[in-house]
Amino acid sequence: MFALHCKTLNSTPSMPAPQILFTPGPLMTSEGVRKAMMVDYASRDGTFLRAVKEIRRTLLDVAAVDHNEWAAILLQGAGTMGIEATINTLTPQVNGKYLLINTGKYSERQRAIVKHLKRGLVEFTVGEGEEIDIAKLEELLKAHPDITNVGYVFHETSTGMIYPAETIGALVRRYLPNVVIIVDAISGFGGIPLRVPDACDALITSSNKCFHGVPGFSVVLAKRSVVEAKKGNSTCLTMDLQRQLAGFDKNGQFVVTPPVHALMAFHQALKEFQEEGGLEGRVRQYKQKADIVVVAAKAMGFELFLHEYKPSFGNIVVALKMPVHPLWNFKKFYTFLNERGFVIYPGKASHAETFRFGIIGATTAQNVRDVMEASREALASMGITNLKDLPAPNSVDTSSS
Repeated sequence: MFALHCKTLNSTPSMPAPQILFTPGPLMTSEGVRKAMMVDYASRDGTFLRAVKEIRRTLLDVAAVDHNEWAAILLQGAGTMGIEATINTLTPQVNGKYLLINTGKYSERQRAIVKHLKRGLVEFTVGEGEEIDIAKLEELLKAHPDITNVGYVFHETSTGMIYPAETIGALVRRYLPNVVIIVDAISGFGGIPLRVPDACDALITSSNKCFHGVPGFSVVLAKRSVVEAKKGNSTCLTMDLQRQLAGFDKNGQFVVTPPVHALMAFHQALKEFQEEGGLEGRVRQYKQKADIVVVAAKAMGFELFLHEYKPSFGNIVVALKMPVHPLWNFKKFYTFLNERGFVIYPGKASHAETFRFGIIGATTAQNVRDVMEASREALASMGITNLKDLPAPNSVDTSSS
Protein backbone atom coordinates (compact mmCIF):
# COMPACT_ATOMS: atom_id res chain seq x y z
CA MET A 1 0.00 0.00 0.00
CA PHE A 2 2.84 2.40 0.86
CA ALA A 3 4.60 1.71 -2.44
CA LEU A 4 1.39 2.38 -4.34
CA HIS A 5 0.92 5.63 -2.42
CA CYS A 6 4.46 6.80 -3.29
CA LYS A 7 3.93 5.94 -6.92
CA THR A 8 0.80 8.06 -6.97
CA LEU A 9 2.58 11.02 -5.40
CA ASN A 10 5.51 10.84 -7.81
CA SER A 11 3.45 10.43 -10.97
CA THR A 12 3.56 13.33 -13.39
CA PRO A 13 0.20 14.53 -14.70
CA SER A 14 -0.15 15.08 -18.41
CA MET A 15 0.57 18.70 -19.27
CA PRO A 16 -1.50 20.72 -21.71
CA ALA A 17 0.15 21.87 -24.90
CA PRO A 18 2.13 25.08 -24.29
CA GLN A 19 0.56 28.34 -25.38
CA ILE A 20 2.11 31.72 -26.07
CA LEU A 21 0.20 34.44 -24.25
CA PHE A 22 -0.31 37.82 -25.84
CA THR A 23 -2.25 38.98 -22.82
CA PRO A 24 -1.67 41.92 -20.46
CA GLY A 25 -1.49 39.66 -17.42
CA PRO A 26 -1.22 37.00 -16.32
CA LEU A 27 1.42 36.69 -18.97
CA MET A 28 4.30 34.63 -20.30
CA THR A 29 7.03 33.93 -17.76
CA SER A 30 10.61 32.83 -18.37
CA GLU A 31 11.98 29.39 -17.60
CA GLY A 32 14.03 30.93 -14.80
CA VAL A 33 10.95 32.43 -13.16
CA ARG A 34 9.09 29.14 -13.37
CA LYS A 35 12.02 27.22 -11.91
CA ALA A 36 12.18 29.62 -8.97
CA MET A 37 8.79 28.31 -7.85
CA MET A 38 9.99 24.69 -7.73
CA VAL A 39 11.69 25.03 -4.34
CA ASP A 40 9.79 25.24 -1.06
CA TYR A 41 10.77 27.84 1.55
CA ALA A 42 9.40 28.56 4.99
CA SER A 43 7.96 32.06 5.36
CA ARG A 44 10.29 32.82 8.28
CA ASP A 45 13.35 31.22 6.66
CA GLY A 46 16.38 33.47 6.26
CA THR A 47 16.66 32.86 2.51
CA PHE A 48 13.08 33.93 1.95
CA LEU A 49 13.31 36.98 4.24
CA ARG A 50 16.45 38.14 2.44
CA ALA A 51 14.65 37.77 -0.89
CA VAL A 52 11.75 39.90 0.38
CA LYS A 53 14.20 42.55 1.58
CA GLU A 54 15.92 42.59 -1.81
CA ILE A 55 12.59 42.81 -3.63
CA ARG A 56 11.51 45.81 -1.59
CA ARG A 57 14.85 47.56 -2.04
CA THR A 58 14.99 46.90 -5.78
CA LEU A 59 11.47 48.22 -6.36
CA LEU A 60 12.41 51.50 -4.68
CA ASP A 61 15.47 51.67 -6.93
CA VAL A 62 13.32 51.17 -10.03
CA ALA A 63 11.04 53.98 -8.82
CA ALA A 64 14.10 56.19 -8.20
CA VAL A 65 12.78 57.35 -4.82
CA ASP A 66 14.52 58.10 -1.54
CA HIS A 67 14.63 54.90 0.53
CA ASN A 68 14.30 56.91 3.73
CA GLU A 69 11.17 58.71 2.59
CA TRP A 70 9.43 55.92 0.65
CA ALA A 71 8.58 52.30 1.43
CA ALA A 72 7.73 49.26 -0.67
CA ILE A 73 4.79 47.43 0.90
CA LEU A 74 3.97 43.98 -0.44
CA LEU A 75 0.44 42.65 0.01
CA GLN A 76 -1.09 39.27 -0.71
CA GLY A 77 -3.62 39.26 -3.53
CA ALA A 78 -4.17 40.75 -6.97
CA GLY A 79 -3.38 44.32 -7.94
CA THR A 80 -6.97 45.41 -7.35
CA MET A 81 -6.63 44.29 -3.74
CA GLY A 82 -3.60 46.54 -3.44
CA ILE A 83 -5.69 49.42 -4.78
CA GLU A 84 -8.45 48.73 -2.28
CA ALA A 85 -5.95 48.49 0.60
CA THR A 86 -4.39 51.81 -0.43
CA ILE A 87 -7.69 53.67 -0.81
CA ASN A 88 -8.98 52.22 2.47
CA THR A 89 -5.81 53.08 4.38
CA LEU A 90 -5.15 56.54 2.94
CA THR A 91 -8.65 58.00 2.48
CA PRO A 92 -10.12 59.37 5.75
CA GLN A 93 -13.19 57.59 7.08
CA VAL A 94 -14.61 60.92 8.28
CA ASN A 95 -14.93 63.69 5.69
CA GLY A 96 -12.88 61.76 3.15
CA LYS A 97 -13.50 63.06 -0.37
CA TYR A 98 -11.97 61.15 -3.27
CA LEU A 99 -11.55 62.78 -6.67
CA LEU A 100 -11.39 60.07 -9.33
CA ILE A 101 -10.07 60.94 -12.78
CA ASN A 102 -12.17 58.33 -14.57
CA THR A 103 -10.54 57.31 -17.86
CA GLY A 104 -12.02 53.86 -18.45
CA LYS A 105 -12.56 50.32 -17.29
CA TYR A 106 -9.80 50.18 -14.68
CA SER A 107 -10.70 53.59 -13.27
CA GLU A 108 -14.16 52.15 -12.71
CA ARG A 109 -12.60 49.71 -10.23
CA GLN A 110 -11.44 52.61 -8.09
CA ARG A 111 -14.92 54.08 -8.32
CA ALA A 112 -16.49 50.82 -7.11
CA ILE A 113 -14.03 50.59 -4.22
CA VAL A 114 -14.59 54.17 -3.06
CA LYS A 115 -18.36 53.75 -3.16
CA HIS A 116 -18.18 50.40 -1.34
CA LEU A 117 -16.06 51.98 1.40
CA LYS A 118 -18.62 54.79 1.63
CA ARG A 119 -16.08 57.55 1.14
CA GLY A 120 -17.12 60.75 -0.60
CA LEU A 121 -16.65 60.64 -4.37
CA VAL A 122 -16.20 63.31 -7.04
CA GLU A 123 -15.61 62.21 -10.63
CA PHE A 124 -13.84 63.86 -13.54
CA THR A 125 -14.82 61.73 -16.51
CA VAL A 126 -12.65 61.41 -19.60
CA GLY A 127 -13.81 59.50 -22.66
CA GLU A 128 -11.89 56.32 -23.44
CA GLY A 129 -9.06 57.10 -25.82
CA GLU A 130 -9.40 60.86 -25.24
CA GLU A 131 -6.76 63.16 -23.81
CA ILE A 132 -7.40 64.79 -20.43
CA ASP A 133 -8.64 68.37 -20.67
CA ILE A 134 -6.25 69.93 -18.15
CA ALA A 135 -8.11 73.24 -18.05
CA LYS A 136 -11.35 71.52 -17.05
CA LEU A 137 -9.55 69.44 -14.43
CA GLU A 138 -8.07 72.64 -13.04
CA GLU A 139 -11.53 74.17 -12.70
CA LEU A 140 -12.80 71.10 -10.85
CA LEU A 141 -9.90 71.24 -8.40
CA LYS A 142 -10.67 74.89 -7.70
CA ALA A 143 -14.33 74.05 -7.11
CA HIS A 144 -13.63 71.33 -4.52
CA PRO A 145 -11.08 72.60 -1.98
CA ASP A 146 -12.22 69.91 0.50
CA ILE A 147 -10.90 67.02 -1.60
CA THR A 148 -8.66 64.76 0.51
CA ASN A 149 -7.50 62.27 -2.13
CA VAL A 150 -7.02 62.14 -5.88
CA GLY A 151 -6.89 58.85 -7.76
CA TYR A 152 -6.18 58.01 -11.38
CA VAL A 153 -4.84 55.30 -13.67
CA PHE A 154 -1.41 55.80 -15.27
CA HIS A 155 -1.94 53.30 -18.08
CA GLU A 156 -5.41 52.02 -18.96
CA THR A 157 -4.86 48.39 -19.93
CA SER A 158 -8.29 48.28 -21.57
CA THR A 159 -7.22 50.75 -24.29
CA GLY A 160 -3.43 50.97 -24.05
CA MET A 161 -3.48 54.68 -23.27
CA ILE A 162 -0.95 56.48 -21.05
CA TYR A 163 -2.06 59.50 -19.02
CA PRO A 164 0.24 62.42 -18.05
CA ALA A 165 1.02 61.43 -14.47
CA GLU A 166 3.56 64.15 -13.74
CA THR A 167 1.26 66.84 -15.17
CA ILE A 168 -1.64 65.60 -13.05
CA GLY A 169 0.56 65.50 -9.96
CA ALA A 170 1.84 69.06 -10.49
CA LEU A 171 -1.66 70.42 -11.09
CA VAL A 172 -3.08 68.82 -7.95
CA ARG A 173 -0.15 70.05 -5.86
CA ARG A 174 -0.67 73.61 -7.12
CA TYR A 175 -4.24 73.83 -5.82
CA LEU A 176 -4.41 71.12 -3.14
CA PRO A 177 -0.92 70.67 -1.69
CA ASN A 178 -2.09 68.49 1.21
CA VAL A 179 -4.07 66.01 -0.85
CA VAL A 180 -2.91 62.37 -1.01
CA ILE A 181 -2.49 61.28 -4.64
CA ILE A 182 -2.96 57.60 -5.48
CA VAL A 183 -1.99 56.20 -8.87
CA ASP A 184 -2.89 52.82 -10.30
CA ALA A 185 0.31 51.97 -12.18
CA ILE A 186 -0.38 48.25 -12.25
CA SER A 187 0.26 47.74 -15.95
CA GLY A 188 2.75 50.56 -16.51
CA PHE A 189 5.31 50.59 -13.71
CA GLY A 190 8.53 48.97 -14.87
CA GLY A 191 7.61 49.32 -18.54
CA ILE A 192 6.85 53.02 -19.00
CA PRO A 193 9.06 55.86 -17.66
CA LEU A 194 7.47 57.59 -14.67
CA ARG A 195 8.82 60.17 -12.22
CA VAL A 196 7.11 58.66 -9.21
CA PRO A 197 7.66 61.48 -6.64
CA ASP A 198 6.19 64.00 -9.09
CA ALA A 199 3.19 61.81 -9.89
CA CYS A 200 1.84 60.63 -6.56
CA ASP A 201 2.14 59.84 -2.87
CA ALA A 202 1.27 56.16 -3.36
CA LEU A 203 1.63 53.90 -6.39
CA ILE A 204 0.18 50.43 -6.85
CA THR A 205 1.55 47.80 -9.21
CA SER A 206 1.42 44.03 -9.53
CA SER A 207 3.76 41.06 -9.61
CA ASN A 208 2.56 39.80 -12.99
CA LYS A 209 2.82 42.78 -15.31
CA CYS A 210 5.94 44.57 -16.57
CA PHE A 211 8.26 42.61 -14.26
CA HIS A 212 7.05 39.29 -15.75
CA GLY A 213 6.35 37.53 -12.46
CA VAL A 214 3.37 35.36 -11.56
CA PRO A 215 0.12 36.46 -9.87
CA GLY A 216 -0.07 36.36 -6.10
CA PHE A 217 0.69 39.75 -4.61
CA SER A 218 0.50 43.46 -5.23
CA VAL A 219 3.07 46.18 -4.57
CA VAL A 220 2.41 49.56 -3.00
CA LEU A 221 5.14 52.18 -3.12
CA ALA A 222 4.22 54.99 -0.76
CA LYS A 223 5.63 57.87 1.21
CA ARG A 224 6.30 56.68 4.74
CA SER A 225 4.97 59.86 6.29
CA VAL A 226 1.65 59.50 4.47
CA VAL A 227 1.17 55.85 5.51
CA GLU A 228 2.26 56.35 9.11
CA ALA A 229 -0.08 59.33 9.50
CA LYS A 230 -3.04 57.02 8.74
CA LYS A 231 -2.55 54.59 11.61
CA GLY A 232 -5.94 53.17 12.60
CA ASN A 233 -7.77 54.55 9.56
CA SER A 234 -8.17 51.32 7.59
CA THR A 235 -11.39 49.41 8.20
CA CYS A 236 -9.66 46.15 7.20
CA LEU A 237 -7.17 44.41 9.46
CA THR A 238 -5.33 42.24 6.94
CA MET A 239 -5.17 44.89 4.18
CA ASP A 240 -3.93 47.78 6.31
CA LEU A 241 -0.84 49.36 4.72
CA GLN A 242 0.29 50.93 7.96
CA ARG A 243 0.09 47.64 9.85
CA GLN A 244 1.99 45.75 7.14
CA LEU A 245 4.67 48.43 6.92
CA ALA A 246 5.13 48.28 10.68
CA GLY A 247 5.58 44.52 10.36
CA PHE A 248 8.26 44.89 7.70
CA ASP A 249 10.04 47.53 9.80
CA LYS A 250 9.95 45.32 12.88
CA ASN A 251 11.20 41.99 11.53
CA GLY A 252 10.94 42.01 7.72
CA GLN A 253 7.96 39.68 7.79
CA PHE A 254 4.41 39.67 6.50
CA VAL A 255 1.71 40.01 9.14
CA VAL A 256 -0.18 37.08 7.59
CA THR A 257 1.07 34.13 5.51
CA PRO A 258 2.82 35.37 2.36
CA PRO A 259 2.61 33.83 -1.15
CA VAL A 260 6.11 32.39 -0.85
CA HIS A 261 6.41 30.80 -4.28
CA ALA A 262 5.10 33.87 -6.11
CA LEU A 263 7.57 36.06 -4.22
CA MET A 264 10.53 33.82 -5.03
CA ALA A 265 9.46 33.86 -8.68
CA PHE A 266 9.31 37.66 -8.53
CA HIS A 267 12.77 37.76 -6.94
CA GLN A 268 14.09 35.92 -10.00
CA ALA A 269 12.01 38.08 -12.34
CA LEU A 270 13.62 41.21 -10.89
CA LYS A 271 17.08 39.75 -11.51
CA GLU A 272 16.15 39.14 -15.13
CA PHE A 273 14.65 42.62 -15.37
CA GLN A 274 17.98 44.11 -14.34
CA GLU A 275 20.00 41.78 -16.58
CA GLU A 276 17.89 42.86 -19.56
CA GLY A 277 18.65 46.54 -19.00
CA GLY A 278 16.11 47.51 -16.36
CA LEU A 279 13.44 50.03 -17.30
CA GLU A 280 15.29 51.20 -20.41
CA GLY A 281 15.65 47.61 -21.58
CA ARG A 282 11.96 46.89 -21.09
CA VAL A 283 10.98 50.07 -22.93
CA ARG A 284 13.11 49.01 -25.91
CA GLN A 285 11.71 45.46 -25.89
CA TYR A 286 8.12 46.62 -25.73
CA LYS A 287 8.60 49.25 -28.44
CA GLN A 288 10.11 46.68 -30.79
CA LYS A 289 7.30 44.18 -30.25
CA ALA A 290 4.53 46.77 -30.41
CA ASP A 291 5.92 48.12 -33.68
CA ILE A 292 5.72 44.64 -35.21
CA VAL A 293 2.06 44.38 -34.24
CA VAL A 294 1.21 47.89 -35.47
CA VAL A 295 2.87 47.50 -38.86
CA ALA A 296 1.41 44.04 -39.51
CA ALA A 297 -2.07 44.94 -38.26
CA LYS A 298 -2.27 48.05 -40.44
CA ALA A 299 -1.03 46.06 -43.44
CA MET A 300 -3.98 43.66 -42.93
CA GLY A 301 -6.41 46.55 -42.78
CA PHE A 302 -7.01 46.68 -39.02
CA GLU A 303 -7.52 50.10 -37.46
CA LEU A 304 -5.70 51.07 -34.27
CA PHE A 305 -7.83 52.30 -31.38
CA LEU A 306 -5.19 54.91 -30.48
CA HIS A 307 -2.91 57.07 -32.61
CA GLU A 308 0.50 55.38 -32.55
CA TYR A 309 2.51 58.61 -32.82
CA LYS A 310 1.05 60.35 -29.79
CA PRO A 311 2.88 60.22 -26.43
CA SER A 312 -0.25 58.65 -24.94
CA PHE A 313 0.19 55.51 -27.05
CA GLY A 314 1.53 52.84 -24.72
CA ASN A 315 3.46 49.80 -25.88
CA ILE A 316 2.00 47.60 -23.16
CA VAL A 317 -0.96 46.47 -25.25
CA VAL A 318 -2.01 47.31 -28.78
CA ALA A 319 -5.79 47.72 -29.01
CA LEU A 320 -7.44 47.29 -32.40
CA LYS A 321 -10.92 48.37 -33.35
CA MET A 322 -13.28 45.51 -34.06
CA PRO A 323 -13.60 45.34 -37.87
CA VAL A 324 -16.96 45.97 -39.51
CA HIS A 325 -16.09 43.89 -42.58
CA PRO A 326 -19.04 41.58 -43.36
CA LEU A 327 -16.85 38.47 -43.43
CA TRP A 328 -15.18 39.25 -40.11
CA ASN A 329 -15.93 36.93 -37.21
CA PHE A 330 -13.98 37.51 -33.99
CA LYS A 331 -14.87 34.13 -32.52
CA LYS A 332 -13.40 32.39 -35.57
CA PHE A 333 -10.34 34.67 -35.49
CA TYR A 334 -9.73 33.98 -31.80
CA THR A 335 -10.26 30.25 -32.18
CA PHE A 336 -7.94 30.06 -35.20
CA LEU A 337 -5.12 31.66 -33.19
CA ASN A 338 -5.88 29.61 -30.09
CA GLU A 339 -5.71 26.33 -31.97
CA ARG A 340 -2.23 27.32 -33.15
CA GLY A 341 -1.04 28.05 -29.64
CA PHE A 342 -1.59 31.81 -29.45
CA VAL A 343 -3.83 33.51 -26.87
CA ILE A 344 -4.96 37.13 -27.31
CA TYR A 345 -7.39 39.23 -25.28
CA PRO A 346 -10.87 40.34 -26.25
CA GLY A 347 -11.62 43.99 -25.69
CA LYS A 348 -12.29 45.41 -22.26
CA ALA A 349 -13.09 48.98 -23.12
CA SER A 350 -16.38 50.16 -21.65
CA HIS A 351 -17.65 52.01 -24.70
CA ALA A 352 -15.68 50.68 -27.66
CA GLU A 353 -15.59 47.41 -29.59
CA THR A 354 -11.93 46.38 -29.52
CA PHE A 355 -9.58 43.47 -29.01
CA ARG A 356 -5.98 43.52 -27.86
CA PHE A 357 -2.53 42.06 -28.38
CA GLY A 358 -0.62 42.11 -25.11
CA ILE A 359 3.01 43.12 -25.57
CA ILE A 360 4.35 42.55 -22.06
CA GLY A 361 5.64 39.19 -20.91
CA ALA A 362 8.55 36.91 -21.78
CA THR A 363 7.72 36.74 -25.47
CA THR A 364 10.23 37.35 -28.25
CA ALA A 365 10.05 39.47 -31.36
CA GLN A 366 9.82 36.25 -33.36
CA ASN A 367 6.84 35.13 -31.27
CA VAL A 368 5.15 38.39 -32.23
CA ARG A 369 5.93 37.93 -35.92
CA ASP A 370 4.49 34.43 -35.70
CA VAL A 371 1.19 35.53 -34.14
CA MET A 372 0.79 38.28 -36.72
CA GLU A 373 1.39 35.78 -39.53
CA ALA A 374 -1.19 33.51 -37.92
CA SER A 375 -3.54 36.51 -37.84
CA ARG A 376 -3.09 36.97 -41.58
CA GLU A 377 -3.85 33.29 -42.09
CA ALA A 378 -6.92 33.59 -39.87
CA LEU A 379 -8.27 36.38 -42.07
CA ALA A 380 -7.59 34.30 -45.17
CA SER A 381 -9.53 31.41 -43.64
CA MET A 382 -12.55 33.74 -43.50
CA GLY A 383 -12.07 34.80 -47.12
CA ILE A 384 -10.52 38.16 -46.25
CA THR A 385 -7.40 39.31 -48.08
CA ASN A 386 -7.49 42.78 -46.57
CA LEU A 387 -10.11 44.22 -44.21
CA LYS A 388 -10.32 47.37 -46.34
CA ASP A 389 -11.47 45.38 -49.36
CA LEU A 390 -15.16 44.63 -49.74
CA PRO A 391 -16.16 41.03 -50.45
CA ALA A 392 -17.71 39.87 -53.67
CA PRO A 393 -21.54 39.76 -53.73
CA ASN A 394 -23.18 36.73 -52.09
CA SER A 395 -19.93 35.72 -50.32
CA VAL A 396 -20.83 36.94 -46.84
CA ASP A 397 -20.89 34.33 -44.03
CA THR A 398 -24.14 34.92 -42.16
CA SER A 399 -23.35 32.43 -39.35
CA SER A 400 -23.34 33.67 -35.76
CA SER A 401 -20.23 35.51 -34.52
